[in-house]
Amino acid sequence: MDAKAKDPAMYGSKYARADADFYPTPPDLAHVLTIAPCRGLIDGSEVWEPCAGNHALGPALTAAGATRIHWSDAIDYGFADTAITPFEDALFPHAPVIVTNPPYSGDFPALMVNRCLEWMQSGKLESLLMLVRADWDLAKGRQGAMSHPAYAGAVRMCWRPYWTTNRTASPRHSYQWLLWSVHSVGHEPRHCHLYQARPDDVQGMVMQ
Repeated sequence: MDAKAKDPAMYGSKYARADADFYPTPPDLAHVLTIAPCRGLIDGSEVWEPCAGNHALGPALTAAGATRIHWSDAIDYGFADTAITPFEDALFPHAPVIVTNPPYSGDFPALMVNRCLEWMQSGKLESLLMLVRADWDLAKGRQGAMSHPAYAGAVRMCWRPYWTTNRTASPRHSYQWLLWSVHSVGHEPRHCHLYQARPDDVQGMVMQ
């Protein structure tokens, strides 16, 4: 099928989702992981990417200082070092830091955040960095996660990325990395909102 016809989230609701909601993270969005505050949560830690896909986050995670990357996915994309295990089946995290671009079907990001917050409360997980649309956190049902003491802030990208090689239409959505970390609990200011321009452009920070 034509790439455009498989890309509704980026081009329009008349298009079908890609098979298994497979949208590898574009390099410009992954690069943001190498910039504070994302880098500060990754540097010196082992990282688990439970929605590994084609390992698109690998170069950025390595550049951000991850000491080891644990890969897993519910679907086999042909990588020998990826454990084929659904995130929902995990009884505990495979590393102290989770960094992921999750699929959207079934509101999987919400399931993931809730599970990770449970792990943080039980001392099993330190941090979660999750890529979502820029308005994902505005839904009423997600306010528990957004007001949780571990919520550390967001890095909001000030551009609309392309998710395929198709360039016949403009992307519809902006994206953000949402951050939760036990290291933010009890610290002020607790929320750090960074508005990130495209790599190599000027960036500004807003603290609240």
